[in-house]
Amino acid sequence: MSFGYTTVGFGAYPNRSVGVITATGGTITVAGGYVYHTFTSSGTFSVAALDDGATFDSLIVAGGGGGGGSLAGGGGAGGAIEHNDIEPDVADYTITIGAGANKSQAGVYNQAYNGNNTTSFGQTAVGGGRGAGGTHVSPYTFSNNGGGSGGGGFGWDTQKYDHSGGAGTSGQGNAGGDASATTYFGAGGGGKGAAGTNANDTGGDGGVGINWKSLGTYYAGGGGGSASGGSPAYFGAGGNGGGGAGTPAANGANEQGTDGTANTGGGGGGGLGYGVNGGAGGGKGGSGIVIIRYSA
Repeated sequence: MSFGYTTVGFGAYPNRSVGVITATGGTITVAGGYVYHTFTSSGTFSVAALDDGATFDSLIVAGGGGGGGSLAGGGGAGGAIEHNDIEPDVADYTITIGAGANKSQAGVYNQAYNGNNTTSFGQTAVGGGRGAGGTHVSPYTFSNNGGGSGGGGFGWDTQKYDHSGGAGTSGQGNAGGDASATTYFGAGGGGKGAAGTNANDTGGDGGVGINWKSLGTYYAGGGGGSASGGSPAYFGAGGNGGGGAGTPAANGANEQGTDGTANTGGGGGGGLGYGVNGGAGGGKGGSGIVIIRYSA
């Protein structure tokens, strides 16, 4: 069976016959026997006509969480939902893409932020949780947070928190790794495919994301934890799927964690250096994405 659709990317492409659903919206490509609609910003998926029994699959990824500010855990990846065999109506479907978390503010207390939710087709992918890490003076903004995937734990100070990783959302992601009160390394943020790794003598790596439909591109990787102390200082790598690396700085330096990659839902990398002492904070989270595919 065939249909005509009128948009490829954002330009006109009339009378092309490729499948059983007639739809517009996002950036449209045709590959490997499938039509793909990719939304990197909010928009509308418009189904104009379809044959009986036609279905589509989608990947829904929220914005990633930010890395913590100092001696810090990586941000958790945005939640990722594989929504398969959807039976559409002839209708317009609103796609809302969640922004990644902002960078933690430099020069103050480096409290990180959660990513923002992505919604489509009645599903809500939850924004990634922030990584722990802030400053050792009041207001003690060390706390991480759960999310689509959880942020990584904070690596110092026996009297404060959060050394344990934040929780992930069931079916959307995994927990952040755990850190220790007796080291100077942050744990990795969780990813869709795996939890963040614990911080021991290195910063923890971010959890791997998802290789949706085995197409070779990963989404929703966790941010890596920061490293301080030791020679050399080992930082946590970002998880495959857009996670940012933790800062590799030696003890006493004030470097910012690496940002998560845009439109992957990757978590930001953990930073080093207290904000009140000039620390630059953690990396921001990567924005989310929605991908829709159906048979050509």
